[in-house]
Amino acid sequence: MFFTLTRFFVPHTKALLRLIIIHNRPLSEREFSDLASSIGITEYNIPATRDALINSRCIAITTNSQLVATDIGRQFLLFEDRITQLYRNSI
Repeated sequence: MFFTLTRFFVPHTKALLRLIIIHNRPLSEREFSDLASSIGITEYNIPATRDALINSRCIAITTNSQLVATDIGRQFLLFEDRITQLYRNSI
């Protein structure tokens, strides 16, 4: 599953997921948009990025309509970090 996610996500989306995890709390839609904008995701692409993260189950919507990172999102980034480390060690 993570290989599919790796091919699907672009670097900005991965960076946004990492920021959501670093915040370690639910985010409002406004906070999500602000984070996305802060790393260069255009306003036009923010809804698509949000939907991609939700559809891949990397983030979820709480009952209070806030966005939170999921275990799958955390595991995906750990997987990415391990793959990157293995690649760097092989050079």
